[in-house]
Amino acid sequence: MRCLSLLATVILGAAITTTGVGCKGGDKKLTIGSIGDQTVKQDASTDVKISITRDKVDDEVTITVTGLPDKVTAEPATLKLAKDKNDGTITLKAAADAKAEDGKEITVKASGGGVDQTAKFKLNVKAKG
Repeated sequence: MRCLSLLATVILGAAITTTGVGCKGGDKKLTIGSIGDQTVKQDASTDVKISITRDKVDDEVTITVTGLPDKVTAEPATLKLAKDKNDGTITLKAAADAKAEDGKEITVKASGGGVDQTAKFKLNVKAKG
């Protein structure tokens, strides 16, 4: 965002008044903290802590997770961080018949105040037992 400055001079009789009008400026920014690789076993769950850093974003931030393997879910499906919160937890749950696989790329998206940010991590689904 560009910040414009206006300089107005008003002549009142013999007095001259100069007033500067500007804005504080700066872009809004969200940053998602590092999320390490995660592992979940079939018929089990694992908690994933999501943390954000806000820069001029004073609104609620919505966190979503996409790219999950079949039969793996995120709860809650949408995590909402109030304007005074910067972290939360999403639980990944694998069904008993979820396919075992390694290195599935998962995307986390944070949206709020007109700003979107994404981060990625790898998910490993392991056989039960």
